[in-house]
Amino acid sequence: MTNQMRGEVDFPEGGEGVVLRLSNADLAALRKFYGKSWFDEVMNGLQVFDMDVIASVLKVAPKKGGDQHSVDLLSLSVPVIVLTGKVTDALFLALHGVTFGTFMIDRAKEIARSAADRPPSSPDDTSMT
Repeated sequence: MTNQMRGEVDFPEGGEGVVLRLSNADLAALRKFYGKSWFDEVMNGLQVFDMDVIASVLKVAPKKGGDQHSVDLLSLSVPVIVLTGKVTDALFLALHGVTFGTFMIDRAKEIARSAADRPPSSPDDTSMT
């Protein structure tokens, strides 16, 4: 379960009461580690199940009772797709205040509204060429 108001993703795989939550300091640590394109680096790594990227986020994101909590990625017995989904949600909650799925749904709605607001183009319209 996700607590969107607190920016937390439940992470029982890391222990009882453990959540993934990225503070501004955690985001700054990721930027320092990966450089200016840190978000692209992390998201690209998550898409290809890069265990080093997952480990780097799990170094800063797990919290228990508000404090940092250590999680050993290699000792977790959970499908990698589950890890990447939870890490992605934690990132999007920290940056956008919503999970990745909600972000994508909202973005699709924006695109659909924008397309609906545009007048239809006629086959004779050459202004686009």
